[in-house]
Amino acid sequence: METDLARQLQQLELNNKDHQPGMCDIDDTILQQLKEYKQKTNSMNYHIKEEHVYIREQKKILQLQLTIKKEDQITIRKIVHLLESCTNKKK
Repeated sequence: METDLARQLQQLELNNKDHQPGMCDIDDTILQQLKEYKQKTNSMNYHIKEEHVYIREQKKILQLQLTIKKEDQITIRKIVHLLESCTNKKK
């Protein structure tokens, strides 16, 4: 698709240099196709960018969850250590 449009763009540039009568319709069609292609690629890029932002947000959420779990794990280790030290003192 891109190569076809590139060829058509080259043809359009050649036609503009030659100024051949009757080629205006073809030029308009080529320009319209190029505009549609640009809109499609911009739309796809926007979707990809939107998805990238969503993935980054999910990554941050997961990192926060991991941090919370690590903090919980540290707290649990401290509690276990305290319990073990208390049971060792009783023996």
